Amino acid sequence: MKENDKKNFLFSPFQQVVINLKETYNTFLFSGLLTIAIALSYAAMSFETTGIVDTIYLYSIPLYYYALVLIIPIITSLLHIWRVGVYFSLFLKSILDLFLLTNLAVFKIYNFHIDIVFLEMVMKDFQGFGFSFGALLLSTLVTTIIFFVNFLPVLFNSKARKTLLINMLALIILICNQIIHAVGFYYNTTNITSHTPVFPYYYPTTSHGLVSDISEVIPSIGYQANTDNIGLNLDYPKKALKFEHVADRMNILLVVLESWRFDSLTPDVMPNMYQFSKIATNYTNHYSSGNVTVSGLFGLFSGLHPTYLTYAQSQPLQNQSLLTRRLSDLNYDIDIYTSTNLERFNLKPIFFGDISDENYHYIDDGRSFENDKALNNTLISSLSEQSITPWFKFIFYNSSHSFYDYPENHEKYTPVAMNESAFLNTNEESITSVFNKYKNSLHYIDTLFESIENKLRETGQLENTVIIITGDHAEEFNDNKVGHWGHGSNYSKYQSKVPLIIYRPKNKSQSIEAKTTTHVDIAPTLLKNYLGVKDDANSFSSGIDILDYNKSDDQRSFIITSYKDTGYFIENKIYSNGVIYSHYNVDNVMRKISEVDTQAILKLKQESIKFISNP
Repeated sequence: MKENDKKNFLFSPFQQVVINLKETYNTFLFSGLLTIAIALSYAAMSFETTGIVDTIYLYSIPLYYYALVLIIPIITSLLHIWRVGVYFSLFLKSILDLFLLTNLAVFKIYNFHIDIVFLEMVMKDFQGFGFSFGALLLSTLVTTIIFFVNFLPVLFNSKARKTLLINMLALIILICNQIIHAVGFYYNTTNITSHTPVFPYYYPTTSHGLVSDISEVIPSIGYQANTDNIGLNLDYPKKALKFEHVADRMNILLVVLESWRFDSLTPDVMPNMYQFSKIATNYTNHYSSGNVTVSGLFGLFSGLHPTYLTYAQSQPLQNQSLLTRRLSDLNYDIDIYTSTNLERFNLKPIFFGDISDENYHYIDDGRSFENDKALNNTLISSLSEQSITPWFKFIFYNSSHSFYDYPENHEKYTPVAMNESAFLNTNEESITSVFNKYKNSLHYIDTLFESIENKLRETGQLENTVIIITGDHAEEFNDNKVGHWGHGSNYSKYQSKVPLIIYRPKNKSQSIEAKTTTHVDIAPTLLKNYLGVKDDANSFSSGIDILDYNKSDDQRSFIITSYKDTGYFIENKIYSNGVIYSHYNVDNVMRKISEVDTQAILKLKQESIKFISNP
């Protein structure tokens, strides 16, 4: 073969890919207008913009979906050796357009976005959703039009000019859009952040650390939105609550351990907490509202399903937890002790409102066990004397977060893994070494709690302090035998089931409660039993009053989320949006569930929009 022929042989496939990619992008320049037009329809359901910045931000959000369109040819680039790559890219774009349009209709009716579970429900119970034959014909017509519009430029061999320039301009505008959101999110500017829940699967940039570093030169953008104009908002509670006089205001101590799994509360690993549970109620079938910290803590403080988090984040101060709002109304002293940055994801204002720096104790300048020790000492110092004013204290221990930290003298269990590479192995030796390290960190935290308990006894405050001890989520050590470690990857009990101990001074006898409870039950339980709320829990919460549990059905259903998907917990079964592990028993992800309880899922989905105002 001649040298020129070799070059032609080697470069002809590459050249063909380039030619076909150019044709695809030329086509997208025309049909991309359809995607943008559909995405713009969502803007009509958001609040009216009143300034230049929020107007620019809102009406440039559709470029987020156009950027997704531009990614399609990159994903299918290998297919562009042949012309079929062009057609396949157009097919995928048509599916995206069809999804955006269908989701628009669903969102207008139900106020929630389409997910995999919803699609499965529709396929299994098509008529149950009220879809008529006429609706089916209309859907077919709309689908045909969408595909026709997308393939039209190819059919007529349309040529676009300056494709690269126009696409680069679109991406630059999108980058500016995301910068506006990042700054607006940092400053809690609701006329920016309130748009997010309206758009499907829209994940705008939130660079809290970066914006914090340059906050001195970046002014707060815009102003707070007029909430009367907001199309979708968290309506929480639905109506003004009724209160009764609280004659005996109890102190409340909320203790949360990072990654605390249900089977680690043992006399060997955590002797002090285990002994303390002997004078408290031990809830042995308790689940977090998430398998990640954000979801778990949100359910704990708000009493709402974690699917409301996006709405709460859009207006964090306005949507402050009812629990801490009521505590403030009753003149409680509120103090927070954490080495986890709760300003990320806007959790701090959602949980604690506009709390002062004096009452927000945040330490993150040492090793985890050192930070926990320092925070623990600060809390103990505040207990030195009996306070006339009742108090609420929240301490969040972080030593049990991977890769599990503790002082050397607390290395009770050996051998221990020396570094995180142990997570790459699934043999028993590696599992044991990592689990030992985890247990050592819990053993250390147990001694920190002991010092708080001793101080409460010493000052006599144990007699008027309600204590709640739980975890933000659990922690897996390949328990499902599918290579999963830590948390955030499935909703099995190994990542979602946590201990719950509730100490009530007037009820010191030990009791073990095996009925199913969840994090969203904690806030309504405190509000109704200690903070004077007279309304039924379901009027302001997704949970129940677990001290009045006998009146409730034990077949609990609730929602649990991670950073990436949603799970529906129904009678020990998980129905999730996960692609690999979608429907399974909570005890083991490999125990698959074939039948889908559409009515129970639909009921939970309706609960997930119960506290959202209609557009």
